[in-house]
Amino acid sequence: MPAVRSRLDSLRRMGARQLAWRLRRRLRQRFVYPRRAAALFPWPGALADSEDTVPEDTVPFDERRAADRRPREQLLASADALVERRFTYLGLEPQDLGEPADWQRAPLGDPLWQYNLHYGEWALDLTHAFLLTDKRRYRATCIELVEDWLEGNPVAKRPAWEPYPICRRVVAWSRLVGALATGSSIGRRFFHRRMEPSLRQQAAFLVANLEYDVPNNHLIANFKALAWLGLLFPAWPEAETLRDLGLQGLGSEMARQVLDDGVHDERSISYHCIVLQDLLEVRWLAERRGVAVPSGVDPNLKRMLAVLHLTRGPAGNWPMTGDTVVGYPLDPQSLYRAASAVLPGIDPMAGGDGDDAWYVNWLGGDGLSDAAAENPAAEMAKSEARRVSCQVLPRAGWVVLRDPEDGYLFFDAGAIGPDHILGHAHADALSFELHAGGQPLVVDPGVRTYRAGSQRDRFRSTAVHNTVTVDDQNQCVFWGPFRVAHPPRTGLEVDAAELSAEGWHDGYRRLAGSIVHHRRISRQQEGWWVRDRFRGSGRHRFRSNLQLAPGAVASVEGRHGEARWPGGTVLRLQIVAEETPVTLELAAGEVSPTWNTVLPAPRWVFHWQSEVPTEVVFRLSIHRPVTRGEEIPAT
Repeated sequence: MPAVRSRLDSLRRMGARQLAWRLRRRLRQRFVYPRRAAALFPWPGALADSEDTVPEDTVPFDERRAADRRPREQLLASADALVERRFTYLGLEPQDLGEPADWQRAPLGDPLWQYNLHYGEWALDLTHAFLLTDKRRYRATCIELVEDWLEGNPVAKRPAWEPYPICRRVVAWSRLVGALATGSSIGRRFFHRRMEPSLRQQAAFLVANLEYDVPNNHLIANFKALAWLGLLFPAWPEAETLRDLGLQGLGSEMARQVLDDGVHDERSISYHCIVLQDLLEVRWLAERRGVAVPSGVDPNLKRMLAVLHLTRGPAGNWPMTGDTVVGYPLDPQSLYRAASAVLPGIDPMAGGDGDDAWYVNWLGGDGLSDAAAENPAAEMAKSEARRVSCQVLPRAGWVVLRDPEDGYLFFDAGAIGPDHILGHAHADALSFELHAGGQPLVVDPGVRTYRAGSQRDRFRSTAVHNTVTVDDQNQCVFWGPFRVAHPPRTGLEVDAAELSAEGWHDGYRRLAGSIVHHRRISRQQEGWWVRDRFRGSGRHRFRSNLQLAPGAVASVEGRHGEARWPGGTVLRLQIVAEETPVTLELAAGEVSPTWNTVLPAPRWVFHWQSEVPTEVVFRLSIHRPVTRGEEIPAT
């Protein structure tokens, strides 16, 4: 019965329209497309004047500029592996797909690996390698693999023809329109006789299969792909229809999905950046084509960029809320820098171009030299960020607290995601991350994988986040790798003058006693104070977790803990719970900064049993190494 209730709760949150679209797509996939897909979406063939659909000198992006800024050794290693038909994604072992390629391969049954394979972005790696070296084997392999893909993935075949891979693929392949033609007519003929008709066929399929049943970043990607193709290929007969459908859809979805404070409503920095990138690229291409975008695009882009500016940590890091992976899909620093080349009036951000400097070049920015990271404007922005003590994104429920010693605390007291679609949510309400002096100290454990199973469940669970579990339960119910039921309601109050924030959630209301968790975090002279209060009734078990950053050497003694990092930074924990018997332990934790990568790291765990109401208070004080000529007090 609990499993049935969980499913019913998720279905109720989706609503009738979303469910109807899900049923519609499923019925088509199962009963219509196996028999009728080829007739419904016929191969359109080459246009009569196909080689003039986009004259090379009007292509608005320069793949050579992008290739020049990509790490050369890494790019050529990837291209050489592709020449040998070896594909590597998500940190898993390289897969030899053979000839013809096995396009159904999914190592460890990982659906995201399959998605990455069908994004078709390997074509860009090969083309960039060709542009850098002029070695024809790279271009030849690109053509052979695309041809192999076309033969091995007829229309509607899954997973290749799932809407989201189509979106990523058509944008990647359309970028080859000018690059493939460099130095020879071979690539140009192939693009216009094979790739361009495929793009038109994929666009027609996408129009009929828009993901209204997944109204999150997927639906924005759907509309981005249609707008992109319509803008890039104005000579297509259907170009205007694709362009207008895409732009109108982006306008309405952006207004619905981007919160008033600029945070994308999935509450993940990675998916915030995915949506920001999609909106930015369409805006950029539309400007170059002289086409107006919906009126709300620029204000929303600027709000979304402001979120990145506000939440950036002192070490150039961002909080790992929900399904966030470091640097995915791009280094946010690079995305921000590229946006500043596109949009007027963007505030500077210290730190240069970021790890994906090629993206800045691709969008037409000149990039920043290493020295430019220390320019006066960047330093001014950095100094201002240090002076700001309390910044709030109220709709998302995010709070950033900073102190003059470059201390940074990110507190997540908001909803774990949009009620109707919680696929990328973690049970992390009232969790926090803490940095000081450029050193991460208390961190989020990360994502690790999207594969169904114990690892996905564990890295989403309350027990590994920096918050409190009650009776060993999650704050919500997970019943699949992207399914959530009974999410907590949340609330937030902030006292900026006192440099404090208090949030609450009722994720344990389903337990006996209807427990509600309140957490107040404040910055005082003695350090960071955290007060956890619980309302309700009955006797319960409580377990509080603090995941330390990798590299720490940690210890516990009674109710005190100490962690040291190689750079000399020391974090001390003191539990202040005079009337509650609390046990502090040192446990083996794990941090996953990227896919399928796990770093061992210690964590502090303290637990107690108590009648409710109850409360526990703890203090975190930071001791930084003193360098010559300065005295830095403990915080």
